[in-house]
This record gives sequence, structure tokens and C-alpha cells, in this order.
Amino acid sequence: MVAINLHDWDSIKIDIINLLKTGAPARWGAIAKSLKLDQGTLRSAALREWGVENLRELLDAALLTDPPIKLGLEVNETENTLEVGYVSKSICTLEEALQASKTDLSVWQVRDHVINFWPVAMKIKDDDGNESPLVVQLCQVKIWFIRKVLITIQPMIQPIEIKPPPPRPVAKRAAHKVQRALIIADPQVGFRRRLHSSELTPFHDRRVLDIALQISESERFDELILVGDMLDLSEWSTKFNPEPEFYWTTQPALVEWAWWLAQFAPIRRKRYLEGNHEKRMRDLIGIYAKGAYGLHAVDELELPPALSVERLLAFHTLGIEYIKGYPDNKFWLNKNVLIRHGDVVRAGPGDTAKAVVNKTTYTTIFGHIHRRELVSRRIETRAGFAIQTAFCPGCACHVDGRVPGSKSDDQWQQGIAVIEYTDDFERIIPIPIEEGRAIYNGQLITARPRDKELETMLRKALP
Repeated sequence: MVAINLHDWDSIKIDIINLLKTGAPARWGAIAKSLKLDQGTLRSAALREWGVENLRELLDAALLTDPPIKLGLEVNETENTLEVGYVSKSICTLEEALQASKTDLSVWQVRDHVINFWPVAMKIKDDDGNESPLVVQLCQVKIWFIRKVLITIQPMIQPIEIKPPPPRPVAKRAAHKVQRALIIADPQVGFRRRLHSSELTPFHDRRVLDIALQISESERFDELILVGDMLDLSEWSTKFNPEPEFYWTTQPALVEWAWWLAQFAPIRRKRYLEGNHEKRMRDLIGIYAKGAYGLHAVDELELPPALSVERLLAFHTLGIEYIKGYPDNKFWLNKNVLIRHGDVVRAGPGDTAKAVVNKTTYTTIFGHIHRRELVSRRIETRAGFAIQTAFCPGCACHVDGRVPGSKSDDQWQQGIAVIEYTDDFERIIPIPIEEGRAIYNGQLITARPRDKELETMLRKALP
């Protein structure tokens, strides 16, 4: 008859050793009862399977093969945390470990601690040179401290400092009174963060921004006009509860937008209108953090408030004039043309521009609606007849539904514009953009691939 082995004796051996390490008595009856085995069966198996007659032999053999224990003190300190571990035969309480580690308790306070005990075998030689194991009990005391006065590490959001690229050659233009401005509206610079990989998906279309940059490099421009909602600031909304995918996206949005702004550095004058999305930062601070509203660093009292769009983007180093006060902020480009972000929205194609042109007596260039619209009318004034226009160039963000609050079938269209003007006359040049392509001055302009370059820049710039 063949005997059938009903037990996994290798697993049982491990269970016995673990019981003995935690202080269980090394008696056959007690161990057999803990493992719900017959005492005689266990003793027979120990001799047959492991060649031992005494349970202590199992423990001694295991302890001799365990990794060596490092005795003494180990310290691991960061800016605001301290971890102290003490392994010895004599230091077995929190008070003894605090005294032995000589931790300055005026600086650190105990956040948590744990104490462990375990037997360890050491080899002892007798007079004849024979080695035998000696089992001693060690104590481990681990203490976690936190600094009483925390050190400021790295703020989640901080000012951006990106050096503009070196001046590049620009096509010369004969000196005369005609000025030329490049107009960009509503890129909604921001990201959705994939929670498990931290991958950033941009709301802004880098292809549109690159086409605008290529046009600015092709000829001389006197001014860059940023019509508003240049940043999305999704996690600053006080109207909607931000999705978790928007958390911790402000800093990368600031870094990337500052990089783009620096590329336009050769343009002499740059004006940036606050839109309803930039206003989100002021609104949230005013509602939930009044103590931070208008707060300046003591060494930057002459600069904008520390937590503001213009300071976080370092406009003082980029030469950008920031025009706050949405929805009433605006400026006159010449005697006829008013630039504003806008707060009027109508549903039908052309309806917003029609509503704007019907309530004014001058030309208005605006953003906000993310659609290409141009409506003109001829009106009679005291000085005679005049042509009045309302114009939106379109947007510089993605139009596939990824921008928060949008859908893929919204009537959004991408575009930028150039305006040439004198003191009392102007010509608006719409530049429609579709799938990274545009036509300007008889040339087909295709966006250059920018994703890898910008992703590399963001990895290096972000903490």
C-alpha cells in the first residue's frame, strides 16, 4: 500500500518558524495545537521531513540563514520630516530611543512610533573552536517626527521665469504710418491630466499657436493682441465643481503659456486682455482666500500681487501690458476700433457679431464665442457715412469637445487675424485655420510638430 501525504510539510515548517519567532513556546503539543495537527504526526514528520528532534533546531537554523541585522541608529531626514530607527538589545522604549538619538525636541515633535521585538541567532565559538548558535532578543524602535515649524518647500503654483529666445531676423518694412497687429483669441491654455499616468492632454491647439508664430516671424509686427481666455484655469472655477482630471494642471499650463509668450518676444508691444477665465483666479481668491487677495511678496511690492495671472506669468519680464477688469476692460486700437474680450453670446451663426454691431457706432474686435464671425454695416454719422464692423477671429483651442464645457458638435471654428491700421483707417485680415493649416499672403502655412518639444520642456521645467 502506498502512503498518501496529505500535508504540505514545507509550508508547515515555515508556519512553525514564524510561530517560534513571535514567541510561541517551543513545545510539540503547543505548536501542534496551533496548527491543528496531531502531536505524534507532527513529531514523526519533523524527523522524517526535516531531520530534527527538537523544535528549537528549526528556529536556530532559520535565524542563522536570515539576513544579518544592522545594529545601532539610522536617521533619514527630509525638509519637514525625520525618521529615526534604533536596533539594539537594551533600547526598547520610546523614551530610551529619544534619549539615545539626541533628537532636538524643540525643533521636532513625535508624529508616530512603533516597537518590535524578535530573536536573532549569533554564532559562538567554544574553546575547541566549534561554533554553536546563541539566540538573543533584539528591540527595534522606529520614530517618525514632523518639524514644529514647517519649512516652505515648493509651492504648487509659482511664478514662471522663461528667458525669451535670442532676437531673430525679421523682414524689414518701409517706415510709414501703417501699423500691423497680430490677434489671437481663446486658446484656453490648460490640460486634462490622466489620473493613473499623469499624461497631460492640452485644451489649447499647439498647431494654431505655431501658425500664429510662423506668421509673426514672416514679417514685422508692431503689436501682439491677446483678446482673452488665453488660460483656461479649470481648477479655479467657482461656478462648476472641477473634475479630478483638472487637479494640479495650473502649473504646467502657466509654464507652457509663458513659453509661447516668450516666442513672440520680438514684437515690440504686447497687450493682453483679461477674459472671464483669467478672472476665475481673482474670483476664487476673493471668495475663499480673502487673506491672499492683492498680497505681495515683501521684495516685490512694486510688482503685481503674488497670486495673479500677471505675476505668475512674469509679465514684467516679457514686456506684456495686462488689462484687467473683465467684462468692462477694453482698449482703443485707433479712433475707430475697440478691442475687448466680450460677454455677448448668441446661438446662431453670425448672430453674436450682429448683436454687437447693432448696439455700437464703431468697429469692435472681440473673442469669447469661439466662432469666426464678421458683420459690417454702413451707418450715417454727423461727419458722413462710415463702415462699422463686428469681428471675432475664432479660437485657438481644440474644437473636438475636449475643452471643459464644450461638445464635439459645437459650432466652434479656429482662426486668428491680422489688422493693418492707421489712426483713422483699418483693414481686418481674417486667417481661418483648419487641421493645422492656414493661408496667408499667398502662402500655405502648415503647423510644425511641437508636442515632443513641449513635453520635454515641461518635464524639465516642472518640479
